[in-house]
Amino acid sequence: MKPENRPKTQFDGREYDDYQAAQMQRRIEATIRRQKRLKTAYEAAGLTDQATAANIRLRRLNEKYHQFSKAAGLPEQRERMRVVYVDDSNLAPAPQGNIVTEGETFNPESAAVSLIKRLEDSPGMEDNMAVLRYYANHTDLVVDKTMAGPIAYNRSLDAICYNPDVPLPYGADRDGIFAHELAHRADKLWYGATQDLAWSTAVQEAESVILENVDAVESWFETGGKYADNAFFSDIIGAVSKGKINTPYSHSSEYWRRAGNCEREVFANLVALDFLFGIDTVPVEFGLDTICKVFREIIGRSGLL
Repeated sequence: MKPENRPKTQFDGREYDDYQAAQMQRRIEATIRRQKRLKTAYEAAGLTDQATAANIRLRRLNEKYHQFSKAAGLPEQRERMRVVYVDDSNLAPAPQGNIVTEGETFNPESAAVSLIKRLEDSPGMEDNMAVLRYYANHTDLVVDKTMAGPIAYNRSLDAICYNPDVPLPYGADRDGIFAHELAHRADKLWYGATQDLAWSTAVQEAESVILENVDAVESWFETGGKYADNAFFSDIIGAVSKGKINTPYSHSSEYWRRAGNCEREVFANLVALDFLFGIDTVPVEFGLDTICKVFREIIGRSGLL
């Protein structure tokens, strides 16, 4: 039977086609890896209660993985969930205050304060950090309980909307999430990257190079891979490949088919990565070098400094 003719997987009130089911399985695997690291970090820090709670969640995630894989008819890939530590220096660091806890929702009262404080020590480009600081202080935050997700920049309202009933991604960097949404607004009002011909050309031309190196790129996101748990870089690869490369964190293929979404998301994710780690940490293989080069040029000529 052709994939398009097979019945969709039903799980927790949602439907998944074959591709979506495979993507969902990878997301659960990535969440389990991240949860294992958090549990180890709590134990290393002597935080007994948090470690116990993390272990309980880990068991629930493993059960969800088993049930989902069974429902989708997918083989369990337990080897992809192993977390290997070469020595004690490679243990996950103790969780910091910017990591989203289970069930946590967006907090409009502390979001800007937390981000601005962290900008002081960010390794990112000074011009980029100055723009983030400006928009953190001058952006409306609006409640929207009709949203399916926890937070998103609304281009029509020119505001960041959030749903207080939808939790943020567990284990993610809350400041990175906020920076990503601010970057969408900065792109529209300040940088204009998605209207820049050089930018759109760089993103589009990288697709063919990325797709010629699928195995190498996907290895980045395998267990123990350098970017296995990096949601922002994972989404960049999803955008550049238009969903053709399987990464643990990415929008749907349908989302990537909408005009402008690939260019917008690559830019916002690079802003977040620059803020968190510095733009020099982004790999420059497979056409990504041109994307990073144009990104630097856009930031440099549009900065507030």
